[in-house]
Amino acid sequence: MAGRREVPVERAVMAYVRACGVGGEEEALRLWRAARAESRGRLCGLRAPHVDSIHTRAALFAALAAVYERAGAPGPARTAAGVVGQIRDQLRKRIRREMGRAPGAVATVIDSQSVKAAETVGKDSRGYVGAKKINGRKRHLVVDTKGLPLFVMVTPADTTDRDAAKEVLFRLRLMHPEITIVWADSGYAGQLLTWAKKNLDLTLKTISRPKDAVGFVILPRRWVVERSLAWIMHARRHARDYERLIQHSESLITWAAITLMTRRITRRSSRRSTQPASREANRD
Repeated sequence: MAGRREVPVERAVMAYVRACGVGGEEEALRLWRAARAESRGRLCGLRAPHVDSIHTRAALFAALAAVYERAGAPGPARTAAGVVGQIRDQLRKRIRREMGRAPGAVATVIDSQSVKAAETVGKDSRGYVGAKKINGRKRHLVVDTKGLPLFVMVTPADTTDRDAAKEVLFRLRLMHPEITIVWADSGYAGQLLTWAKKNLDLTLKTISRPKDAVGFVILPRRWVVERSLAWIMHARRHARDYERLIQHSESLITWAAITLMTRRITRRSSRRSTQPASREANRD
């Protein structure tokens, strides 16, 4: 789908989807038609990611939505990303502006959290982690350097961090192309660093625990995302995963992040209104 400036024909889109080998031909075709209608038939040729980078249907739709949006058809991309995700992104950008930072983050931190699952969670979306003795799901969270969430994905708990990180980083790169570096713990070390640099042009740096450390040690960068996970756990519903569908679990985690950010904004607004006027203001 890369190359000439022309409307991609239906067979070109379907050939790309079939080459990815993850299914979803009908959904992809509907997304393409909606994108073409949104751009009023002026949708140009698209440069989609290489098929070897796509391993799941969710990654395929995220890739298509992102390239359609860059080509001038934002409607389907917003539908694929979800309204909840848009609210989260707008709140994060507003907080970053108030802190004197650029709206888009270029440095992020990634980590995961395993939680037990209730009986409402099916066997197909849960797993057992022997090291932690947890039968449930795993939450993969990406935040900026201030702990504001950018992306969340939920998988069975027996999914390794390295395997899940490929899809997390792939979708993160599509949604936020301005990101250049991601910090992570040693669980993401190995070939993933080379894969991220080669396929995504993304620098992945791991932060290991000092060898001579004893007891609890605050590690640079890593504590930011761990604090964000603790914030989300303040919502009692997230102490355990009760959702039958993974998508519902991801949405509720995002809503918890939205609640935290709206409280931060309103708290700052109330503080500004109650602060006494400065000397310079009184002089006027």
